[in-house]
Amino acid sequence: MRDKLGVDVATFAADHGLSETTVYKEINEGRLAAAKVGRRTVIFWEAGEAWRRSLPPYTAKNFAA
Repeated sequence: MRDKLGVDVATFAADHGLSETTVYKEINEGRLAAAKVGRRTVIFWEAGEAWRRSLPPYTAKNFAA
């Protein structure tokens, strides 16, 4: 829903298949920008997009038997 400026941590976590703990860890490690709005922690759309772009690509490991 892009009519909002961003989403709260619970929504961001659910949308990305992550736990809220993982999202807060990303915020605390400085990899995901967030802002406090009252008592809520908000992740703005641009910050979420920048975080996704910064993720390393998945490289499958060769498990030859």
